[in-house]
Formats: sequence, C-alpha cells, structure tokens
Amino acid sequence: MFRVDGDLAPFVQVGYLDKNAQKHTGLMILDSCSNKSILSREIAESITPVCKEENKTTDIITSANTVITLSHTEFCFVMGGKQFREEFCVSNGEFPCEKIGDLSIIGLLGNEFMQRHGLTIDYREYSFHTSIIEQDEVNISDCDYFFPMEKGLKDFGIPIVLLSHKQEAILAMADTGATHNMIASHTINDRGMEYRLLEEKDFIMGIDGKVEVDEAIVKFNLASLTEDGGVEIPRQEQFKVSPYYLIAPKEDRCDENGNQLPPVEAIIGSPFMAKEGWVLDFGKQIIYKRKSSKILFLDIDGVLNSKWWYTQMDRNTPKDKYGFAFDPRAVANLKRIVEETGADIVLSSSWKCMGLSQVQEMWSKRNLPGKIIGITPSSGNDETLLDADIDSIDRFHIRGEEIKKWLKQHGKHVSHYVIIDDMDNMLSEHQSHFIQTNPEEGITENDAEKAITILNKLF
Repeated sequence: MFRVDGDLAPFVQVGYLDKNAQKHTGLMILDSCSNKSILSREIAESITPVCKEENKTTDIITSANTVITLSHTEFCFVMGGKQFREEFCVSNGEFPCEKIGDLSIIGLLGNEFMQRHGLTIDYREYSFHTSIIEQDEVNISDCDYFFPMEKGLKDFGIPIVLLSHKQEAILAMADTGATHNMIASHTINDRGMEYRLLEEKDFIMGIDGKVEVDEAIVKFNLASLTEDGGVEIPRQEQFKVSPYYLIAPKEDRCDENGNQLPPVEAIIGSPFMAKEGWVLDFGKQIIYKRKSSKILFLDIDGVLNSKWWYTQMDRNTPKDKYGFAFDPRAVANLKRIVEETGADIVLSSSWKCMGLSQVQEMWSKRNLPGKIIGITPSSGNDETLLDADIDSIDRFHIRGEEIKKWLKQHGKHVSHYVIIDDMDNMLSEHQSHFIQTNPEEGITENDAEKAITILNKLF
C-alpha cells in the first residue's frame, strides 16, 4: 500500500525483462473495478510487439463513461517470487501517477487476473496474497462485515456492495483503485439523504470533459450479511458528489434472468476499505472483515491510583469494600480512551489477584469506564503469591511475559493493543505499544492522546 498525494491506494511491485534482457522493476495498481489488466504503452513497446494477435482488441468503458478500444500484448513478469505470463490490454494514455519514489507505475492488475489466480487484497494486514482460507473457515458469525462478490462480478464485472438509506438499496462499487468515495447527486437528492457540503471542491472527468464537483459528508448505512439475514451498519463518510451515475442503467444491461440491472450509484474507495479493515478475496469471491478487538492492558496503582490523589484524600473521599475511589482525573482520561477507540480492558495489575469476577463487580459498582474482558495470567505460582505481602506482590509479576501469554492465548483477533503501566518490565516487542505513566500523576491527558493514537493507528 502507498499514499499517493495523501490518499491511500494499493500497488504491487513486479520485475520484468526488456527486449535486451535488461532487468527492470515497476509498480502495478491493484484495480478491482477493471476487468482487464492494462499495461503502459511505453512498457509494452519495450518488451514485445504491441499486439499478440494482429487484430485482437478490447473495448474499455472509462471513468468518463466513454468507450475506448485497446490492443493486446503478452507480458511476462515476476511478482512475489512467482512467474506470470499474462495477456494485457495496452494503454492509450498515461497512468494517474507516473512514479512513486524511484519506481514507475507501469500498469494495473484487473479483477479477472485476481480471480484466476485466487488473489486477496487484505486491508487489515496491508498485503496482497493468495487466498489463505478454506471456504468453511470464514463463517458469517465470525465477521463484523460479510458480503459476497459473486453477483456483482457476474452482473457488472466488478465487486458490488450495498449501501442503503431508509431501507432503499444503493449499489456501490468496491473500487480498490479509487483514492476517494463518490456518489451520484441524483442519489442524494432523490433519496433525501442527510449530508453536509464542505468548502473544498474537486474535479472529475465526465462525458463533457473536466467537471467541478462538490465534496460532502454523507450519512448512509452499510449492508452486511448475518446469520439471521442482514444488518445495516450506520456510517458517515466524505464523498465527491458526481452529476453522473457511476454505471448508468441501460435497457440491454440485464441479469441472468433478463431483469434490467439498476444503476451503480456510488464508489467506495481504498481509504474507506482500509479504515474498515476489509479483506477482498477474489478466489473465494467474498468481502469480509473478521471480528477484531482493540485491547487496553491496564495497571491500577500508579495509573488510576496516583500519589497526588493519595495526598488529596480525606474522610469525605468515597470509599467502599475495595478501598478508596480512584483518581477522578485518571478515570476521566481512561474514559476518553475507551470512548474514542472502543477498546476492551484486560487487567494486568496485581489487583487481578481478586479474580476476574470480583474485578468486574468492582468496575460495575464504581461505574468505571470500559469493559473488563479478562486478566493476564500470573507469572508467579499460586503458593508464592498467596504467601506474598500485598504491598510487594508486583515483584513476582513480569508484566511483559504475562501480556505475551495472554496475547498468545487470546490474541488471534486482536488488531491493536496498548499497555498503560507505571512499571517498565515489558518485553522489547511491546515497546511501540507501551505508555509508562508517572505514578505521581497517573494517566494524564497526554498519555490518553498517545493511547488513542496507538489504538486507532491505520498502519
């Protein structure tokens, strides 16, 4: 994945030989909404005669809804340690970006290539690979999002997902080659969708040439299949507002039963799919996002209990069977972290010796923010811990080892984690996830900012 002019787009690096057997390296755009793979004319002319078969051509519908005719060539290349010999259409023009760093963009790989070789664009892992799942390994119940590609590929030749507004379906193409979302102005106005225009404007290529378009924040629902049928997931995203349908309805464009196909009214681009963590598996022809979680490994003393707070306590300080209430400033900062990230809490503190159910009970009775879903295993044995003085018990725990054990046992679907502790006995692999608090202050606003950045990080 690369950022082009600030926007996210997927590319893959390939190697090839020219006519003189000189080695070259270039980039291919991964374009789910192009059926065909397309090669730069400059590259095609540097490797072989442009046409593999003298009169073989392909008609391509452009983003401006016009038709261009492209010739064919055969292209041999290496990708991911594997050799490919594929037929490509030859571009009549330039690609959107000539170079990224020192590498030139030499073409694009379309969805027919990805289907044929069972390839997957994985926005959660930021990778491009062969399908690594068996059909029965992705169950709808294991997914936060699930949608089949088969019908969209069959009817339109591209992956289609469903948006909705007031239970009316809106067809949208899942376009990995798009660095933005787009929606037809007819759709917003005719459906009465809620939106907010932004000050900035942009340009797109239309049937009348370059057209200025609005930018807007649009509210919509994202339709996903579930075991019980379907669910609508509310979303609010920035779109370019186009005066055109993305694929206009035509009388001769019908499904296998002869029914006229509806228009495609929107584009969902790479930045949205990356934020959602989608996996587009062209081998299995499904788009999905496995259930995942963000985890906050939380200490208490020196984190929610601060030394400053101890100096402020008096007989009016709230107290229950668990002791004095935690520092309200630290609790407020914890609340901000869980509200802005959706993270669940795993207690790594020596307070875990109370047992999970008692910790959860304390959390509930004190109305503390977040949900405690677990405690880390103890690195000391039970007999040693029972004999230890509660004030010195921390020395029997190697927090990093305990967190590593918890992640090994439960971390299959953990996408992000952060550790907040005033002690520094973490492993080297945890350092980029670790925030060490000052025990005098507990969790500060600055600590909360760092935690939110780690838990919401795209890469």
